[in-house]
Amino acid sequence: MDKIKIFDYLNIHKDKDILKLIDNEKVYYSDCIVKINQIGKNQERNFILTNKHVYNFNKKKLRRKIHLTSILGLSYSTISNEFIIHGKNETYDYSYISNNKMIIVYLILVLSQQFENTNILICEINEKSLKNYVTYERDKKRNRQVTKMNSSFQIDTKTFIENNKHLVEKNDGENKKKNMRMMSYSEYKDFIIMESKIKIEHFKIIKELSRDILGPVFLGKYLKDSNFYYLKSIKKDYILEKNLVDQIVIEKKILQNIEFPFIHKMEFCFQSEERIFYGFKYKKLNNLYKELRSARFFPEDRVKFYAAIIGLTLDFLHKKKIIYRDFNLKNFLLNEEGYLLFNKFHNVRLLTDSNSINDKYYGAPEYLAPEVINGEGQNEMSDWWSFGIVIYEMLFGIPPFFDDDIDKIYNMILNNEIKFPKKNNISAEAKDLLLKLLIKEKNDRLGFDGGFDVIKKHYFFKGIDIDALEKMQIEVPFKPTIEEEELNVDMNDEKFLFFGENIDLNFELSEEKLENIKKNQDMFTDFYE
Repeated sequence: MDKIKIFDYLNIHKDKDILKLIDNEKVYYSDCIVKINQIGKNQERNFILTNKHVYNFNKKKLRRKIHLTSILGLSYSTISNEFIIHGKNETYDYSYISNNKMIIVYLILVLSQQFENTNILICEINEKSLKNYVTYERDKKRNRQVTKMNSSFQIDTKTFIENNKHLVEKNDGENKKKNMRMMSYSEYKDFIIMESKIKIEHFKIIKELSRDILGPVFLGKYLKDSNFYYLKSIKKDYILEKNLVDQIVIEKKILQNIEFPFIHKMEFCFQSEERIFYGFKYKKLNNLYKELRSARFFPEDRVKFYAAIIGLTLDFLHKKKIIYRDFNLKNFLLNEEGYLLFNKFHNVRLLTDSNSINDKYYGAPEYLAPEVINGEGQNEMSDWWSFGIVIYEMLFGIPPFFDDDIDKIYNMILNNEIKFPKKNNISAEAKDLLLKLLIKEKNDRLGFDGGFDVIKKHYFFKGIDIDALEKMQIEVPFKPTIEEEELNVDMNDEKFLFFGENIDLNFELSEEKLENIKKNQDMFTDFYE
């Protein structure tokens, strides 16, 4: 064993407390990696491999140890960083994630042969997730002989060792470079500051905040500046499948390059093999949909304030030939100062010389303009119709044309006249504005000649200083109470995880989809810093 380097990234050989717990056995590998428990949750664990045992520590607390002779076999994924240690008899399996899985597998095989004179089986599985091959404690309690290790994936142990021995014969400099992730917090922070490109590995993921069809949004701590950020993730396979790459590029350019007080500016953008990530500075926010559901409907002065912000932002976008299209109260964020922010632009389109967009329409059905449903295209007037729907919804708590059946919604938009429920006594000015915005013939709609410059002069907006509002210099009618996220994350003295592995995306890509992403990777060059 003299030729094999020691991979003691946790410096166990200097830790007297840990050495006492492992009976001063010789440490060949130590690392902080991810253990996947029986409900699929990722857990950070200190993994120690000696000449006799595999140890599982939660920080400095010993949770479990497995003697090398109690290991039945090993399985590893060729697609992801998952691997399994399969146990004999009553010993149940361990499922792990590690960038160094091949080194760990190699060492377990060789150490078992060298010190215990036992041969361990090894399986190579061409699947990203290995959850179907893990024998859990509950399985062993029912039948101690049961195993989910699938021998149909078995490969030759000698061949594996021969093909992978180079992994443990690297010089110290190469190994250190490859495994910078196992430094102390301060050492790791110093290292990533030297890296020019932002990576998901540079973030400590605190929690998942929300999820939509494009992917989840996380709250993360960025090591380079120790600040907290919202990380919006976008699935590459989905945008390739739906042919949305051009629209995501436009969204990225809007969020990163356009300066406007009511657009939630993106601070950075980066990507991994499977996903694109947008980074936004953390601030206390709530979406307008949640606020409305809580209040049932907004008083008119509050609606007037929000409508003025939305109108100003639409006007700003229209003057840059950008059609918003994606109306939904969930897409408008409310900050603790009481102002609205736009933060989703993946359905926007740029107007061409034809002054109309004729491709497939996007957006929630209850906000779509009649001309969109009729296939006549979309332009600024389609946005102003949707603007009227949003105002109506804020005043009454529900859109004017709504049903569980989408076809019925379309029929109502095309054929029904707007009605004003008697439960809310809105002003004559508000009614008049809605009647003029929700005219089915787009050329007769308020805003057709002059856009928001005309709309803002309607007497519904009387009392709102639009110029002062754009400078955020007017008194807001309502300041929300927004609960702050739990941000107490103390990492200063801990060894910590390669942070990107701590993300539970709850999403598995097939080999076919991964290959398609690789084949089309040149389409994502715009998403590097």
